[in-house]
Order: sequence, then structure tokens, then C-alpha cells
Amino acid sequence: MENIAFKADRLGGKDVVLTPGLQVTHCTTKIETFAGGKPLSTATGFWFRFVDDLGGTHCLVTNKHVVANAETMVVALHLKNSDGSPSKEVVEIEFDIDSVAEHPDDKVDLCAVSAMPLIEEIHKLGRSPFITTCTMADLPSREQWIHYDAIEDIVMVGYPKGHGDQVNRLPLVRRGITSTALAINFDGKPEFVVDMACFPGSSGSPIFLYNANGYYDYQQAKFVGTPRVKLVGVLWGGPPTWEKAIEITGAQSEIYSKSPLHLGFAIRATELMALDGVIRKLVLAQAPGTAADTVDVQ
Repeated sequence: MENIAFKADRLGGKDVVLTPGLQVTHCTTKIETFAGGKPLSTATGFWFRFVDDLGGTHCLVTNKHVVANAETMVVALHLKNSDGSPSKEVVEIEFDIDSVAEHPDDKVDLCAVSAMPLIEEIHKLGRSPFITTCTMADLPSREQWIHYDAIEDIVMVGYPKGHGDQVNRLPLVRRGITSTALAINFDGKPEFVVDMACFPGSSGSPIFLYNANGYYDYQQAKFVGTPRVKLVGVLWGGPPTWEKAIEITGAQSEIYSKSPLHLGFAIRATELMALDGVIRKLVLAQAPGTAADTVDVQ
């Protein structure tokens, strides 16, 4: 994601820059799933454009367990102003979950839902959605993965327990650090651990390496004064622990409650490449001329 500038007459005609911080808040949406008309779960998803070399296919990335057994999904999208800026108008759309691309490894809890049904519904209104979309260019390079420090500053954007800004329909941002090094696979899996409070509803939240005011480059032994924002992972869960809450010594009874460790498990963003491969096969199998979607989104 790069800085996006747009005209805003309401601010004296000056260009307004949609900074990296503002962009990451517009790349996510709250997901509510249903089956038989009854609510199943609340989670988070983020916008990602796959197969860029084929024209691009916009999808909503989340976890497999979020859409498992679900029939429909409700998401909210901001509409775009005439000057290209995000408006305060939001449309809520419910659609059938019938176009899902799953990560080929059953042990990797990652999937992508086609965003085209949502965007087509908004176009029927004569409007365009405002979303900031992540692409493969937002992932670290192979060299960057290797050279990251064992402890890095990160942010997670999502809807823990469904909480968010209900008026402006924006997510909550949480800050933390990597609990395990980004350069290695935690427990031999394509994952890393984050040190931040992670709750149900945060599943599917994107995790960004986030250095808004610059960072120290250890390889070059110098401080770099430009922002560094990279998509490094997707949260899928966290380790609960059982704590003794009450002990009744006379009756020799103990009551335990589940307490969070404030740790989270994140799938490495490199696994989006495998998902891109799945979507690529689906796109190439389509009839000529329909290889990628054509949408007016930010």
C-alpha cells in the first residue's frame, strides 16, 4: 500500500494523504456469518488482490474456520466520494458464500472469498466502494524476512469479540511485538507468535510490521527515516490456559476458568502465495475474457 492523495474541497482544497495508518484501517471489514438464518460467528477479513499479472481478482481473506458451515455472510463497505476519498456512507450487504478458495494445505487455516458479489451490488446503486487493497507487493521480500530482528513492532487490525467503531464502521487497532522471530517457522509450521491480546472475533485479522516513524536497519547499521509497513501475517487463534479460580478446601473442590495468555498464533503472509496459486488455476479455467474482475475500487 502506498500513500494515496485525493482532493478534499471541504479542507480548503488541499490534497489529503491517506497515510499507511489510515489505509490499514480501511483494508479490513467485520464479518458476520449465518446458517439457516441464524448467526454463527463474528470475525475479521481483509481485502486482497490476487493474480495481479492477470488483471487482478479482489477477494476477502479470512480463516477457513470462519466460513465453515456458514451459508451467508454480512459485511459492510464504505462508499467513495466523488473526489475519491472515503465517505461516511456505509452499505451492509449479505451474500451467499459460494465462491471460496481454500489454502491447499488442510493445516493452514486460510481462505479467500470472492469480493465480486459485494462490489456488483454497490455498482447497482451507481456508486463505488472505497477499500484499500493489499497485494503481493505488500509482503516482505525473501531477503527482508531473513533480516528482520527477533523482536519487531507490529499492529493487528480487526474486530475483537465484534467490537469496533459502530458509528464510523471502522476496526480497532492493537499494538504488540513478535513473540517469536519472523524469520523462523514456529513449531515447524508456517506461523509465528504475537505478544498482544487476541480474542474471538480477531480471527482473520491482518498483522502488519508497522514502523510509522522509521526504523533501524541492522544490515546497513543505520536509521532509515521512512515508514515501513508490511503485511506479515494473519491471525487464526491463540493458546488458552486454565487458571484456578476458586478452591474450597473443606469440600476439596476446585473450580477452574479459562484465561487468555495474551498471545496469538499468526499464519505467515507467505502462505498467501499458495492461495494465489489456487485462485490462478480457477481464473485460468474461466472462459476467455473473464480472467480477472474489473472493478472501480481504491
